Amino acid sequence: MAKPSKKNNGVTRKWLAIYSRPRWEKKVNQLLVEKGFESYCPLNKVRRKWSDRMKIVEEPLFKSYVFVKVTDEDRTAVRMTPGVINFVYWEGKPAVIKEKEITIIKPHGSAGSSACKDHDRPADGPRRRSAESSKESGKSSY
Repeated sequence: MAKPSKKNNGVTRKWLAIYSRPRWEKKVNQLLVEKGFESYCPLNKVRRKWSDRMKIVEEPLFKSYVFVKVTDEDRTAVRMTPGVINFVYWEGKPAVIKEKEITIIKPHGSAGSSACKDHDRPADGPRRRSAESSKESGKSSY
C-alpha cells in the first residue's frame, strides 16, 4: 500500500475532489484516511422513514464526491483506492478546491450538526390529512 509522500520540498498539498462509486463515499473516505491521506466527506443527518420505524442516518452532503488533500505525486495512490473512479477535472486538470471553501463546507457538513432534514413532512405549517383519507373516515380535512 502506497504511503503519502512525506517530502515537502516546496510542494504544496491541494484539496481535490474525487468522484466515487455511488454510495461508497464514506468507505472511500475511510480507506483514504487509513492510507494516511487527509480526506473529508461532509455528512448530513437526515431523518428517513421505513415501513416500521423512523431513523436518523448520516448521508453525504455531496453524493459520489469526497475531498482529499494531496500532492501531485500522491494522486496515483489516491486514484488506485477501491471505490475511487477519478478526480474531478476542470479544463483538463484536476479541479483544485480552495482551503477557504472547505472550511465553509465543514460546519454545514459535519455529522455532529443538529440540523436534521425531515423529508416526510411539509416545510411549513401543521400536518394535514389527505383528502382521500378524510373521505374514507367521513371527516373534513380542515
